[in-house]
Amino acid sequence: VIAMREGKNAEALKWFADCHRPEAKINAAVIDILEGRYKDALTKLNGTGDHNEPLAHILNGQPEKAVEYLAGRNFSYREGSSRVREVLIDAHLMMGRKHMEERNFKKALDEFMLARVPDEEGGSARAGAREVQVDYHIGLAYEALGNKSKARSYYTMAAKPEIRDGNYIRYYQALSQTKLGNKTKAGEIFNSMMDAGEKQISSSGSDTDFFAKFGEREARNVILSEAYLLKGLACKGLGNIEPAKENLEKALELSAGNLYAKVELMDLK
Repeated sequence: VIAMREGKNAEALKWFADCHRPEAKINAAVIDILEGRYKDALTKLNGTGDHNEPLAHILNGQPEKAVEYLAGRNFSYREGSSRVREVLIDAHLMMGRKHMEERNFKKALDEFMLARVPDEEGGSARAGAREVQVDYHIGLAYEALGNKSKARSYYTMAAKPEIRDGNYIRYYQALSQTKLGNKTKAGEIFNSMMDAGEKQISSSGSDTDFFAKFGEREARNVILSEAYLLKGLACKGLGNIEPAKENLEKALELSAGNLYAKVELMDLK
């Protein structure tokens, strides 16, 4: 596990292969996810009941399987499954986005509404302020359905909360500000995201500072991936497409489990 946290995945996989404890298989599957081997991860996770299984389905481009999986499970939210809420949200958001691409806006709206998972139902939110991201997507669906009043109300809700600069959710808040006509405010958010991403990347140069700030529970590459996600989304929001692609590709290179780097990069291709 220590090797995994340090980003030494090959070394970690050797240890997990020699261990017959159930969590070893799950940790090996997590490495598969981080390195883009989603099908291998699904094979390892089958029957474990671990929340990474629906995540692997989502990353593998099958959000419908994730939704089906989650509908048939009762997760124990008070037994350390703090990321379950995020997986639930991601599954419904990805299904909704899929329906949007198919121009089935009513089904998209239904899925986005299901993504409004309350905190107490799904455990603590790791990223924080996920309702902002969800409300923005609900606004998009209402707008596509021609209900401008409802769309504006959801964009307004998404624009209100105070969110820290280092959170990728701010991208969807800035997009909501743009929808409301507040382009200056949106630009300020994108620029603050850029600054936050650059600070996180520069702080990774010092092991002491880096882990003092972020702790040892996240592998270095995963945290750096989030920093490049911030930069990529900021560039995308500012209309700088090529730098956006470069940063989002770097985020995925560092962690193939970075769902929103993958999703937002696909929108640029």
